[in-house]
Amino acid sequence: MIRIKGVGQTYDWGKQGEESKVAQLLKKGGQEVSAEKCYAELWMGTHVSGPSEVINGPPLGDYLKDFPAAAGDVIRQVWPDGEGLPYLFKILSIRKALSIQAHPDKKLAEKLHKDRPDLYKDPNHKPELAMALTPMEALCGFRQLTEISSFLSQVPELKVAIGDDISNDFIAAEKEGDEEKKKGELKRLFNSLMHQDPTLIETQIVKLIDRLKVYELALRLDTQFPKDIGIFSAFLLNLVVLKPGQAMFLAANEPHAYISGDCAECMACSDNVVRAGLTPKFKDVDTLCDMLTYNHGTIEILEGEAIDNSTRLYRPPIKEFLLHHTKAQGHEATLAQCNTGSIALIYEGTATLMEGRDTLKVKAGDIVFIRAGANVRVQPKGSVEILRCSANC
Repeated sequence: MIRIKGVGQTYDWGKQGEESKVAQLLKKGGQEVSAEKCYAELWMGTHVSGPSEVINGPPLGDYLKDFPAAAGDVIRQVWPDGEGLPYLFKILSIRKALSIQAHPDKKLAEKLHKDRPDLYKDPNHKPELAMALTPMEALCGFRQLTEISSFLSQVPELKVAIGDDISNDFIAAEKEGDEEKKKGELKRLFNSLMHQDPTLIETQIVKLIDRLKVYELALRLDTQFPKDIGIFSAFLLNLVVLKPGQAMFLAANEPHAYISGDCAECMACSDNVVRAGLTPKFKDVDTLCDMLTYNHGTIEILEGEAIDNSTRLYRPPIKEFLLHHTKAQGHEATLAQCNTGSIALIYEGTATLMEGRDTLKVKAGDIVFIRAGANVRVQPKGSVEILRCSANC
C-alpha cells in the first residue's frame, strides 16, 4: 500500500471553493485550495492530463513501470500495448449542467485522435460508471419514443425548432414503424435540432421559457446557458435522479449531461468528449450526431451487489473498471481482493488499513494505491467510507 496524490481539475461547472466536495477532499489530503476557483473533478490514475503521484515519490505511472507486478500481470495480458492503469477514477462536484455529450467507442476514438489530436487527446474509448454520493440529476439516453412524440404535440416551440415535416414523420414512425425506422427518424429528428439555425433556436427558447415557467429544468438550464440549443434536450433525453449509492452505466456513443450533485465516476483511461450543447467549448455537432446509437427507453438504475455486510460492488459490462463502495462502523471490514492494482479514496472518516505486517493510518481525503492481489483489512476509528476502483478482470 502506498499513498498517492490526486489532481484537482477546475472547470466552470464545478462547485466553488470549499462548497465543492472535490475541494474538501483535496484540502483534507494536504493540498491548497482557493475560495475563488470552481473545483469540478478529482482525478486519480495515470492519464497524462492529470497523473497521480506517489507521495514524496514519482508519478504513479513511473512507479508502475518500475514495479509492474503491483498493477497485476492481467493488465499487461489484457492491454499489452497500454501504459499505466486502464481506468481513470474521479470524484465530481457539479454546480451547473455539463455539456450535452457522448464519448466515442474505440474505433472512433482512434480516428478522432489521429485527425484532431488537439481536441481529442488520446485514442481510447470512454465508457463510464457514475455512482451518486449526494442526490444527483442527469440527462441520459433518449426517452421512450412515446414521450418524445407527446412533447412534440405539447411543446410547439420544440416542434418548430425541429421542423414540422420531420416532427410529423417521427410521430408517424413512432406509432407504426419498425425499430429500424424508429431509430432512423430519431436520428433525423436529433440531427435537425442540432443543426438548426441559431437565431430560430434563440427565438423558440425565449417563447418556451416565457410560456413554461413551471418547467423547472428548462428554466434552470436557461439561467446557466441562455438560449442554448441544449435546453431542448430536456425533452429528448431521460431525466435521471439518483439517490446516494445508486449508479448508472454510460456506454460509448450514448448522449448524456450531468446536471447537479456529487458522484464517484469510473471510466476507461480517456478524456475524449464530443460536445453539442450546454457548453462554451468546441461543439462537434456532426460527429456527435453521427456517432450516437439512437437507442431509446428508460435508464437502468444500479443498486450494486452486496458482497458482504460492508461493501457493495458495481460491475459494468466492460473490462476497464469496476467500483467497490465500503462503509464500516464499529466493526472491521475487508477490501475485496482484486486481480489488478486498485485506487482507494477515503471519502469519509478515519481508519487503519492492514495488509500482513504493513499498516497505514488514513483519513478522509487520503488516496491509497493497493497492489494486485493484496488482502487489506480495514479497522475504522468510529466510521469510514471508502471508494475503490480497479480493473474488471
